[in-house]
Amino acid sequence: MKNGIIFDLDGTLWDSSQQVVDSWNEILKTYEKGKYQITLEDMQGAMGLAMTDIGRKLWPSLEEEKMIPLLQRCMEFENQYLLTHPGTLYPGEEEALRNLSRHYSLFIVSNAQKGYIEAYLSSTGMGRYFQDHLSWGDTKEAKEKTMLLMKEKHHLSKAIYVGDTAMDEIATRKAKLPFVHAAYGFGQAKSPDGAISSLSELEEVAAILLPL
Repeated sequence: MKNGIIFDLDGTLWDSSQQVVDSWNEILKTYEKGKYQITLEDMQGAMGLAMTDIGRKLWPSLEEEKMIPLLQRCMEFENQYLLTHPGTLYPGEEEALRNLSRHYSLFIVSNAQKGYIEAYLSSTGMGRYFQDHLSWGDTKEAKEKTMLLMKEKHHLSKAIYVGDTAMDEIATRKAKLPFVHAAYGFGQAKSPDGAISSLSELEEVAAILLPL
């Protein structure tokens, strides 16, 4: 049995919101004369939702039978775009992950589409520090269920989840795991078990929640 740290991705390990907007608008500018193009503010307000919920939030007037295929086109192009236009890593990220990986098993669980976590791991070189990842695109399950699937798959005796939004905190509580708030990210937290203003602080918090 081992201890693990499970990370959210957007707002926790990188900020790809501008790159996602740019990639989606490449598709959207050709759809209905650009009527459904999005802004950075639009995307940042939707980050963290399951992908179909992002589509509903961004384009509430678009019928589901049209929204889903459009969303799929955007996501497929986004995955390819991010391989050569990666999101921005947070300060001290690689050093922090390197240090954490010496003591804990590291994982990613995200509400993103299949292929998105892979784009982060490949385009940034951070893949060397993580043992596994699961997304909504892999499981089609709520985030708390995906967290528990990861915990069970790797026989973790204890695990914590690190995320940046209230939705992450709610999901972590449903999974009955300790929650660490990445306060430098996109959102707020109500009552986290720990909070960090940078990834370099996570090792100290993890030592308390996951004593070696």
